[in-house]
Amino acid sequence: MEWTPRPAEPESAIMAECEEPQVKGAFTLAKIGTIGVDLGKRSFQLHRASEGGSAAVRRKVSRDRFLEEMSKHRPCTAAMEVCGGTHHWSRELQSMGLEIGLVPPTYVKPFVKRQTNDAADAEAICDAASRPTMRFVAVKSAERKAEGMPLRTRDLSAKQRTQTINALRGHLAEHGVAPPQGIASMARLGTALEALEAGLPDVARELGRLLRGEIGIRPRAAQTSARSFLPIARENAESGDDGLRPPA
Repeated sequence: MEWTPRPAEPESAIMAECEEPQVKGAFTLAKIGTIGVDLGKRSFQLHRASEGGSAAVRRKVSRDRFLEEMSKHRPCTAAMEVCGGTHHWSRELQSMGLEIGLVPPTYVKPFVKRQTNDAADAEAICDAASRPTMRFVAVKSAERKAEGMPLRTRDLSAKQRTQTINALRGHLAEHGVAPPQGIASMARLGTALEALEAGLPDVARELGRLLRGEIGIRPRAAQTSARSFLPIARENAESGDDGLRPPA
């Protein structure tokens, strides 16, 4: 039997096979360009990928020139890993007309290709934000961020009070007094300190009084400052909103 070559396919069919499939509802980050931003204390690392996925921009800019540099890349989407200061810079960039994609840290880590540094982190943020199924954190307003401060302030005050009590117990143990642990032993701590004051060195006596005063002041100050805001904070905490939004 004589072999016959396969008939040539129309050019339109070949082009159709080469075209990338379009995902319905996919996030438009890759279409308009994505800049991964690794936020730092003094400088920010930028990484912008081209349409083909290669690095088009790798640049480190100072904190003062960050907004000026980002204005040169419009229109684009600024992708950032959620950390301290992220929501502030997101609001600033939104006011300039940029799209924002905030990626949780746990979703960025798998995309770090090598030893972590500013450049590698910015690239990983850019790669993670470009995924069509990525879930992003919603940008919070300044008022919403402030609503979370009462609960955090109260927790911080409780931790600091516990540290102060433990410090005072440790100092009194050096002078032969070992009161029980816990907030309930506060009265015994005060009684033991008053009984020892006559025989304590001047430095130990003054610092003991200072620590005892701090133990009493902290809870009252925290309750006074947070009392009017705690109902709002509890309502937001019980709402169950994790802040994550699916791709548009």
